[in-house]
Amino acid sequence: MDEATYTITQRRFLHGSQQFTIDGNTLRIEHRRGLSLEQQCLDLGGFQPAPLRIKRVPLGKMLALLISVALAITLLTWALRTSNDSASATAMTFGLLSAFVALIIAIQTCFGFANVVVFQGKFRQIRLWHDLPDKSTFDAFVEALSAQIRRTRDYEHTLLRQLRTANIINDQQYNQGAELLRRHADRPDEWYV
Repeated sequence: MDEATYTITQRRFLHGSQQFTIDGNTLRIEHRRGLSLEQQCLDLGGFQPAPLRIKRVPLGKMLALLISVALAITLLTWALRTSNDSASATAMTFGLLSAFVALIIAIQTCFGFANVVVFQGKFRQIRLWHDLPDKSTFDAFVEALSAQIRRTRDYEHTLLRQLRTANIINDQQYNQGAELLRRHADRPDEWYV
């Protein structure tokens, strides 16, 4: 099996940085955010070679943000123009409350945007931030990762053949193993024993 080493580092404002290293049949992930560091080592054999692109825009939160900003501006301007003290105080209170809600919704809206490429596994996902650090480096890494996953999955078939040749498993066990590998390749979301 060819040993391939390829590394990519991605940085995003407020999301920290993540580094992916393909090392043979494993993928090492290092995720830094603030002072925290999370490291993982994943086997590539359990992942699908075709990535999914997920692009999400939180339209509901954006609509709620626009409504709360408009409400805050309307209530605050009405409170400043009204001569009635009790109505002005009530409008000012609700205007400030609407402005606070708008701030919270704005923060949630910023974190609600997603533009990622995902490699699906049995129990895990590998999420890459799209086009970071640049498009050519990102595309080259995704291609290398897909190719390495394919090689790793082909290696499982080769390993099964080697077990049969060495008489460690019999023909029936070989056929069962090959069927399980085929079934897993056809339906990746189905978990088998």
